[in-house]
Amino acid sequence: MYTLYIIYFVKSERSIDYLVCLYPSSPSLDNIESLMVKEYPRTAPEYLDALRNLPLGLNFIMADKHGNIGYQQTGNLPVRKPGLSGLLPMKGWDSDYDWKAIVGGDDLLRIDNPADGILLTCNNLMQKEGGPLAINLHMGDYRPRRLHDLLSRSK
Repeated sequence: MYTLYIIYFVKSERSIDYLVCLYPSSPSLDNIESLMVKEYPRTAPEYLDALRNLPLGLNFIMADKHGNIGYQQTGNLPVRKPGLSGLLPMKGWDSDYDWKAIVGGDDLLRIDNPADGILLTCNNLMQKEGGPLAINLHMGDYRPRRLHDLLSRSK
């Protein structure tokens, strides 16, 4: 089964009105209204607050005209038995391999206005300390280190 993700940012005179996502085959959503940003975020932190409980696993980096920047990880992520990444097939019939919980929102990584002024994500490991593994097979830290180095030099 394939799930189609369509994301629309609808802009008005005041700000961004809604983030509307359609998930034609997603069993995790009761209805489309659970994904609508109902307030009018005016800053990066307000927008990231509005996205925090989005059930789809995404990375958001936002900036605003006030100079704020921020990162919010979203999704409903499984907490697995220590040592299991979800990368390889497991014995589905054995409850020892069951997910221990599903977490999201405040349990996921959020960064606001980092001291060095640089935020980036490039399939590297980004997770809250002690939080759930958000990506099964990250690409290592060489790409973010190189990008960070280049961006630091351009300041």
